[in-house]
Amino acid sequence: MNDQELFLRVGELATAAGCPMPAITRVECSPRTLPAKVQPGTVAPELLLRSDAEQWCVEARDLAIAQALLAYRLGLPQHRRWYKRVQVVVGGLLALLATVQWGYLVGVSVVMALLVLLNIVASAILSRWFIRRLDGRLVPILGARAMAVGLRHMYRPLKPAGVLRWLWAGAEPRGSERLRWLRAAQPGIASVAD
Repeated sequence: MNDQELFLRVGELATAAGCPMPAITRVECSPRTLPAKVQPGTVAPELLLRSDAEQWCVEARDLAIAQALLAYRLGLPQHRRWYKRVQVVVGGLLALLATVQWGYLVGVSVVMALLVLLNIVASAILSRWFIRRLDGRLVPILGARAMAVGLRHMYRPLKPAGVLRWLWAGAEPRGSERLRWLRAAQPGIASVAD
């Protein structure tokens, strides 16, 4: 796919997602680089697309781009900002309560353990809620079949060494879980094992 075709396809997906047309920037890919990400720009949003996007199947590329555009439109950057503020407030209250209850040394260690645990649980709940909302809105844009094919191509099994990183990053639903949700909403879709 050349740059002009990519520009036209991103424009179609942006229109369908209700997002303004973003500027497209290619970024070098690494194992931790998101397939596509939309961030606020100076004039319009900016779509950061991995440099290996041409090698993906059409469905996976469309899913990555539409998902990033829709996440931006639904306010993912604002959700993350508010989540960080809530973390700071809850952490401060827990620290105050624990130091009053158990003293400084014990209180700090208890608060740190609680904050890590609460962060993992809250991140998992919020990411699943957001992805479910996102998937519900992606189906009319891409179609259930194209979304299922894109999910099968984009998501790989989780390696044992990556479990802690996955948990700390918010425990986003894996491809198989998203396909189960899709199959529950659209009964004609086949599932895939993670």
